[in-house]
Amino acid sequence: MSAKLVRNFFVVVPTVAWVATICLMVATSVDPGCYFQYPTETPRPFVYSTGSVALVVGVTAAEIAVFFAIVQPWRRPLSILRVAIALGLLGAWAAQCVPFVVHMPGYVLVHHVWLVGLTGFLGLVATVLGVTAMGRLFLRVRQ
Repeated sequence: MSAKLVRNFFVVVPTVAWVATICLMVATSVDPGCYFQYPTETPRPFVYSTGSVALVVGVTAAEIAVFFAIVQPWRRPLSILRVAIALGLLGAWAAQCVPFVVHMPGYVLVHHVWLVGLTGFLGLVATVLGVTAMGRLFLRVRQ
């Protein structure tokens, strides 16, 4: 696989996932059928405030900006150190945010799914980079 294709993959996949997340946030914020309710409750006729949704969208934009600022997937080679730093920061942020998802609006749940997905993606990338580095080191030692 070419290095350019791999670098494009690490730019395109998070960007497409982020755009899909924004669309899902907006969709779940304007549809009262997506709101949390107990079975005995009647559906609420209101929609969430635009300011609250915009705040969560802004937080999500900041997360993708931090991801790209630290990882810099367009640079060659993709550094395991940058990926590990981003994984540590976004993992700590996810650990702080995710416990509060109970009874949150749907658009906040979408944010948490996004954050856990981005952190998982970074974990997968870090694992692949680590295994690749260990394989190269093993081959060097054998020679």
